[in-house]
Amino acid sequence: MKLKLYLLLCLIIASCSGVKDRYIINGEISGIDNTKIYLLEYSNDEYQIIDTTNSVNGAFTFEGSLAIPARYYIVAKGVSSSISLFAENSKIDIKADGADISKAEIKGSSLQDEYQRLLSEIDTRFVNKIDSLNLIFKGAEKINDQAEMNNITNLVKSVEEQQKEFLISYFMEHNNSVISPNLLYKLRPWDFNDLAVLKSVYNNFDPSILDSPDAKVIKDWIGNLERIETGQPLLDFSMNDTIGRPISPSMFSGKYLLIDMWSSACPPCRKENPDMERLYKKYKNKGFEILGVSFDSDRDTWLSAIKHDGITWTQVSELTGWNNSVRDLYSIESLPTNFLIDRNGIIVAKNLRREKLEEKLVEIFD
Repeated sequence: MKLKLYLLLCLIIASCSGVKDRYIINGEISGIDNTKIYLLEYSNDEYQIIDTTNSVNGAFTFEGSLAIPARYYIVAKGVSSSISLFAENSKIDIKADGADISKAEIKGSSLQDEYQRLLSEIDTRFVNKIDSLNLIFKGAEKINDQAEMNNITNLVKSVEEQQKEFLISYFMEHNNSVISPNLLYKLRPWDFNDLAVLKSVYNNFDPSILDSPDAKVIKDWIGNLERIETGQPLLDFSMNDTIGRPISPSMFSGKYLLIDMWSSACPPCRKENPDMERLYKKYKNKGFEILGVSFDSDRDTWLSAIKHDGITWTQVSELTGWNNSVRDLYSIESLPTNFLIDRNGIIVAKNLRREKLEEKLVEIFD
């Protein structure tokens, strides 16, 4: 009798352990028949296939084990959208319409529930306000009410700053949840491209989530930003100019050099060019140079923009668009971006726009 009871307890424990230590994703996509279903993870800027199965009348199952909960994506062959979810070792049920599987109903993942609550709160407190302000801005723009446009712009910036502070607080408080590095990774190029903030948040993460793909990317990103901080030496490279000559920033040693990343298809970049040309003419004889690094892919479009904007400083490009070597070297996520290098090849300032650039040049040369 005791032996039977012992065996029964072992079976119960084993069964519970199996559920606890594994995920079982049961999915059902209406409107599709038998097709390939892929379970993917996004890591190091690319999707990696974790598992593959075949659906039967739209139904499919994935099983596995996770040391750390992960953000997974489910893709059905021939379907354009995808299902994203936070997977953990639990039983997860998914129901989706084949017309748009991104709107799937997901049950069984506590992390997914938490993520949806967070997104809903962000929408309610910030996104909806910004959308409303943008509508008011468009109305003011139609009647050219510059005062109201400036007012709305300042209000939007205020709400965006409040949203950033809210998210930082969330990341710090939920430092053991993989939601934090995942969302921080998504937002870092726009809202969190600040080394001090990134380091503060990352250093507060619980060791249990540091091996997650997103936390690893953030660690690498911090390392990249440290290499381009003010006080660091310039990162040299070589690109061909408009007539095919190789040009490097180090060739401008002994002068103040503004390395300006731009593109002909970037309106803010083009808007900056007239002011930069004015400052270049004013200070070039005093030891100021500009090296324009274009993120264009079409040579004729690039050259046409240079001519149209009256650019007279040195221009280089690999003509590979965003797939160029300088993007990774200088961790470029948006345009325009610039770096001011001093006579000794040290980065002394970053992202100087219009008045800020002029103020800095006055400080140096006047």
